[in-house]
Amino acid sequence: MIPASSLRDPGKKNDPLMMALGRASDIGADGLTLQEVCPQQLDWLVASYTGKWTIVAVQKQTPALTGCANPGVDRPFTVVIWRGGPGGTPAWFPEVSGIAGAPGGMACVEFPRGGVAVDLCSVHLNSTLWGSYSGEDLRLRETTHIKQITRDSWLSRGHFVIVGGDFNGKPTTAPLEKMYDASLGGSGDFTEYNRSGPSRDGRNTAHSSGDHTTSGEGYDRKIDYIFFSSNRAPRDGDLAQITQDDSDHDMVVSTVRMRK
Repeated sequence: MIPASSLRDPGKKNDPLMMALGRASDIGADGLTLQEVCPQQLDWLVASYTGKWTIVAVQKQTPALTGCANPGVDRPFTVVIWRGGPGGTPAWFPEVSGIAGAPGGMACVEFPRGGVAVDLCSVHLNSTLWGSYSGEDLRLRETTHIKQITRDSWLSRGHFVIVGGDFNGKPTTAPLEKMYDASLGGSGDFTEYNRSGPSRDGRNTAHSSGDHTTSGEGYDRKIDYIFFSSNRAPRDGDLAQITQDDSDHDMVVSTVRMRK
């Protein structure tokens, strides 16, 4: 079994980050995916765990407006961690849409597990209008590119691929259809376990009274995922655990029974 933990938005507060690290330790998680990690938090992770873990980070293209030590200056990171040792193989995709300067990035690490190469990626996709692209259009470019990267680089060689993070899209939208396995109505190569049966619906993972949105509108939606490639993961598995924390996104913890 490969447990994985995903947490979005620990940057504004340290408690969610420490909660994720503690949970990963408790369950013996192979990896974590983190988004919106402030520079000073990444510095602390690197200083604390270099030589013990493999930590890979991609910095956001646009400045953070609030939350980090230097608002409007500090750009937070998308981070992936393999807790199995310092020898993981990193891969960086700072512009996962394929458009120079566009928000949305992916950090990955490859490691061995039971004789299988595992590629674990942390993603944070665009949320709103950027240039001439709507948020939905840009996310569609991003998930299309993620599908291409994972197929060409890893799945074609029989690797097991895990992609977790903040996709900023609901499960029935076109960008997410690029991720879901055909048995779940998509055109991609992945399954995830925050759902029941053939439906993609599951527990909501992001919440706001409106204070986290530019429009002031509140939301309660499922936009955070841990995807497992269906070449080595069953379509259905143990339900993912969703735990509320001191941020606007919940912690998602999911375990998969990998086929060798």
